[in-house]
Amino acid sequence: MPRYHLHVYNRIGHVLDEEGMELADLAAAREKALEGIRAIIAEEAKTGRIDLAGHVDITDGADALVATVAFRDAFDLTLGNEGAGS
Repeated sequence: MPRYHLHVYNRIGHVLDEEGMELADLAAAREKALEGIRAIIAEEAKTGRIDLAGHVDITDGADALVATVAFRDAFDLTLGNEGAGS
């Protein structure tokens, strides 16, 4: 299986994934990135401040960038009465 690295960038700084993980394909790597983003945002929600400006860069075993997943892409967000029949 190919090895992917998930590097996280947000307002706090960045965390480089030195070890990486073996995953079936890029779709599986994107899903892992989304899971990680959701965990980060869940922790931020406890403090009352959510920052969706971050992103995760996915690189392959040769450290070539293969995808970027924005924090905002990890959620469907509804604010107020959007979509309500008013």
